[in-house]
Amino acid sequence: MMAMDYSKIGGLIIKYYNEELSEAEDKELKDWLNLSEENRLVFESLADPSIMISKLEMLERVDKQAEWEKILGQIAPRKEVQMTRTRWGRYVAAAAIVGAMVIGGYLWLHRSSLSSRKEIVKQEDPANGIKNDIPPGGNKAILKLANGNTIVLDSAHNGMLYHQDGASIEKKSDGKLAYKALHEKATEIQFNTLSTPRGGQYFVELSDGSKVWLNAASSLRYPVSFTGKDRLIELSGEAYFEVAKNKVMPFHVKVKDVTVEVLGTHFNVNAYDDEDAMKTTLLEGAVRIVKENAGTLMKPGQQVQVNKNGNVKLITEADMEQAVAWKNGNFQFNSNDIETVMRQLARWYDVGKVVYEGKKTAHSFSGTISREYNASDVLKILELSNVHFRIEGKTIIVMQ
Repeated sequence: MMAMDYSKIGGLIIKYYNEELSEAEDKELKDWLNLSEENRLVFESLADPSIMISKLEMLERVDKQAEWEKILGQIAPRKEVQMTRTRWGRYVAAAAIVGAMVIGGYLWLHRSSLSSRKEIVKQEDPANGIKNDIPPGGNKAILKLANGNTIVLDSAHNGMLYHQDGASIEKKSDGKLAYKALHEKATEIQFNTLSTPRGGQYFVELSDGSKVWLNAASSLRYPVSFTGKDRLIELSGEAYFEVAKNKVMPFHVKVKDVTVEVLGTHFNVNAYDDEDAMKTTLLEGAVRIVKENAGTLMKPGQQVQVNKNGNVKLITEADMEQAVAWKNGNFQFNSNDIETVMRQLARWYDVGKVVYEGKKTAHSFSGTISREYNASDVLKILELSNVHFRIEGKTIIVMQ
């Protein structure tokens, strides 16, 4: 395929419709169109200029370069002329998204000149978009101390929160929680529990220097200060770990009957009860997944899945970006079905219920979207894949 980025193609298409192509640019666009039937379908899908305007605002929230590369990767290898009706529908939908991404990328750089036209669209179609909305989650958590007292961290003051046996607890100005080991040794092991609600996330630095990012609807139980031969913590939900190295005191993450054994490494554990499997993804170092005295050693770039039946599966080439996208402030989908997508959205936007009207869509979703945007913005982007939504209070309805 011609080495050309999405914005350049978008620029050529815009110039074509404005009759501003130079002779060299006209040849460049024709060369791209002649590369494949797929490219022509993308081009033809943009014949209606309203596509450029009506999709602009939602497409600004998409990682357009990543989408362009992913979708082209999906459709470029397809050489068959004959397609079934189902495959053709998916194909045209993908092509339309590519076309919209191209134009969206170009218009994003030139949105000021289109501001008046966008206002016209809004006035002519006041019902355009999803009526109700849900704001995104944020730094919210409850800290339960060893003595049973609780601290609501999102409303707690910054600075020193508490002194416990062997460590002090501080809430920093950026909303992070930090434990600091004191010189005096702990007289006994005391455990704290950090819990995030749906629509919440939080960061904690443990007394050994290990860093943990806790995703929504998750819980972490850990010692105030580490003593003894190992560092044992318990997790439910999802967390990303950067473990401080200590060869004489290995780090263990326990999720029900599965244990992740660590010396010093970066890894993500997804262990939500409503997911099909517990997934441990290793980015750096080495970990060992232990279940019923059987161990699986992992290398960077791998993922181990333990399903509901206790079966263990090793993925040798895992999608690292997708595994930690939440920690980096994004949703990232890679050919995921609608139910997988909606579970992630429901946790982050504190959605009480997801209702499916009619037959569930068979579409798969790929793309990167910021978690900073309201639910309606994310749903509008997903609607580019021929599925529709409405929000009623804390309920999202998925419509065929």
